[in-house]
Amino acid sequence: MAIVQINRTSTSLGSFSTPEEAAAVAAKKRQELEAAKVAQQLEDEIRAGGGPGKIPLRDRFGKIRAFALVSPEDEAPVRQHKWHLAEHPETAKVYAQTNIEVGMTMKMQLFIVGKPVDKGRVYHINGDGLDNRRENLRHAVRTSGDVKQLAEIVKYRATLCCDDDIVRNNDGVAVIVLRCGSEVLVDDGMWRLLSRCSWSLEGWGYAATRLDGIGIVMQNLIWTLMHGPVPDGLVVDHIANGRGNRLDNRIANLRLNTRGGNMHNKAKAANASSRYYGVSFVGDRWQASIMFEGKPHMLGYFHREENAARAYNTAAVRFYGDRANLNKLDEAV
Repeated sequence: MAIVQINRTSTSLGSFSTPEEAAAVAAKKRQELEAAKVAQQLEDEIRAGGGPGKIPLRDRFGKIRAFALVSPEDEAPVRQHKWHLAEHPETAKVYAQTNIEVGMTMKMQLFIVGKPVDKGRVYHINGDGLDNRRENLRHAVRTSGDVKQLAEIVKYRATLCCDDDIVRNNDGVAVIVLRCGSEVLVDDGMWRLLSRCSWSLEGWGYAATRLDGIGIVMQNLIWTLMHGPVPDGLVVDHIANGRGNRLDNRIANLRLNTRGGNMHNKAKAANASSRYYGVSFVGDRWQASIMFEGKPHMLGYFHREENAARAYNTAAVRFYGDRANLNKLDEAV
């Protein structure tokens, strides 16, 4: 038996042989009812004439297909033109467009805020191409360094979402599920902000997304949302090193570090000749070395692997202080 509930009214859809079949039928029915609801709302708006701030968008036959939203101060000049519903050929996103003159069209967002002089684009912050209110329009971010502006997009989107239940793993920790299926650990307070974006795994093993066509890794976005922009010359580092820990973006696992310090705080390669950081087997002895500010520092040769590891630890503390990535001499790393 499959039962679908719409507006607190339950409707039986019949009996089925498996729960999966019943769930599929119920999901399809929900989609049909939701589509009918949207169509009915559009019909009601058409009969009401759209109302203030709602600009009718027509198809090539003159039938109203949707309404675009505009701010009060823009309504009069916008209504001087006839607008139609257009669709992007690649993304299938819809937007409002008009014919300014023969052979020349203009999108409503450009009509309202003006075309960028640098051939940039105007974006809808909430992703709705028909919401052309001024507070929802702005020129696209041009560089990946402008993380503060990207963070403002995420915060604005979060105000538009419903109170979805936080997705958690088996340990009860909030997680963002990437496109590949991997899970990123995040704090509860960050989940609703981050869940408004689609995240994937980039080449270095970090969670990343694109906003305004600009790529940004999750840890940089989280730090900016919590503390403001990352200072010049510093990067956001995962305290617990290792490729797997790059997907632990809880605040307690993030800190600012120099680029050299970030490179220092990395996992030991699986195919390394030694189980310790900064140690390698050369000839018949163990060599200790460390990188600092892009330069290698040779620490000497040792007959015992543990002594080379101790030499590395001493140098790491001298160069990196309390952020040194130290060897654990009482167990294998």
